[in-house]
Amino acid sequence: MYKKNITTLIFDLDGTLIDTGRDIANAMNLTLSHYNCPQIKEDRCIELVGDGIIKLVSRAFGEVKHNDINYKFDSEFLDPAVDLYRQIYHEHMFDTTKPYSGTVEVLTSLKNNKLAVISNKDYKYTLEILQYFKLDQYFQIILGGDSLEYKKPHPEPLLHVMEKLNSSPEETMMIGDTDKDIRSGKAANVTTCAALYGMRSEEELKLHQPDYFIDDISKLLTIIYLF
Repeated sequence: MYKKNITTLIFDLDGTLIDTGRDIANAMNLTLSHYNCPQIKEDRCIELVGDGIIKLVSRAFGEVKHNDINYKFDSEFLDPAVDLYRQIYHEHMFDTTKPYSGTVEVLTSLKNNKLAVISNKDYKYTLEILQYFKLDQYFQIILGGDSLEYKKPHPEPLLHVMEKLNSSPEETMMIGDTDKDIRSGKAANVTTCAALYGMRSEEELKLHQPDYFIDDISKLLTIIYLF
């Protein structure tokens, strides 16, 4: 029996299904080193993640060079820096990255549901990571941050998935570890579930009032199933 008739589940990738933080931070620091810039602490780098690669690179360089994550770099500097980060990240994206414990079991248990991934990470990397861990087989739709005109927290990616899967907001849940996931879910009028084991603190996520919290991905099943 389903709780609230949730039969469509949309997952974020980084910090929700896959633990990618260390490799993201390492690639960022290798990029900074190339420009003879100071390193950024892993925890701080992870705090800058969530709006795609261009934003991450800009924020990291802004912080270490100007103490301002919103510093506006011109494209002459930023474009090559972003390209270098993409190259380095692609070379190191599986150094330590792995699915969270319980991810495979949860997806297997939910295989008769409609499942999708919506990430703000570029589609290329999103798909490659899912394929590497053989998780792509579970999802009917996979979207990256460059798949549509808008990315999370805009509702467009969720609305697109629901339209393609013929799902209503009432039967759909968005599961993610950042405010972008919760905000996009609320904007699309779906049930929201915050993953506390990911890249954001419980205090930050509580500000956006998700419908549910989980501190382990396995706990998702206790929400989806009434018994």
